[in-house]
Amino acid sequence: MYNTQNHGEQGGSRTVIDGELVVNGKLIIGEDAVVEGLMPVPTVIEEPQNNGAAPSPFLMQPCENQSQSHATTVAALRDEFNLLLTNLKDAGLMEPDGDPDA
Repeated sequence: MYNTQNHGEQGGSRTVIDGELVVNGKLIIGEDAVVEGLMPVPTVIEEPQNNGAAPSPFLMQPCENQSQSHATTVAALRDEFNLLLTNLKDAGLMEPDGDPDA
């Protein structure tokens, strides 16, 4: 039994932090490390001009281009806005619609 919030378990291969961890410098996570409990990282895509370098793990798939609006009516503006929402959802940048029958 432990009487402190932060402790190292026997053998030293596991440290338990039951509180806040503040890193003021660099935090290095090894290539084979597994990080659990975080939001999923967006799908990695190949950078078009990366000169063979590894793709950035934080690069998100861009959504389809949406041209500037030339709508002259509210109905046309609504249609263009709905197209933008569809493009964002298709690219995974916005949650899809829920079940309309729910």
